[in-house]
Amino acid sequence: MKKFILPLLLFILLTPTLLILYVLQNTEIDDLVICATNEESDLIPMKACSYYLMNYRANEKDIQNLENQAGLGFLLNIENKETRNTLIKLFIENGIDINKPSNIDGLPAIQGAILLNDSDLVEILLENNASISQKNTLNGLNAIEFINLLKSKKPSVDRSMVESLVQTKHITSGSR
Repeated sequence: MKKFILPLLLFILLTPTLLILYVLQNTEIDDLVICATNEESDLIPMKACSYYLMNYRANEKDIQNLENQAGLGFLLNIENKETRNTLIKLFIENGIDINKPSNIDGLPAIQGAILLNDSDLVEILLENNASISQKNTLNGLNAIEFINLLKSKKPSVDRSMVESLVQTKHITSGSR
């Protein structure tokens, strides 16, 4: 009887862990990002997803999959800004094209950040060489033109911080 208790106990303890590792290894990168940033995930604990994402994913295949879908813009709406910024930097460090327009909305990440009116995010993207001259595929506008469009559509929104960052980049880089 004792011969069966130890193997049975090991089986009971290791099966869930191995199952979680299998799921994390085979899940799509966007689903893993959601799991790593959503505290209400029922199946796999957020911390397990976050640890796995930060240490074992964001590889070339994952970056290519993300670029072929929403791109870096997928990460812009993560509620926890610290987590969002960490993940954006992780994907940039691992080679994601910071200037590629999203296949979902046609906006490069810098214009997504401008749309969100998030000066911290704009600053991070500019520090990582986001191009303000990159045109979106939505209406062919660059970052400055996009800000002007947004200001004309909703003049009540104060975009001065975002505009100042983009204008400073425009002046220092000589971009048009």
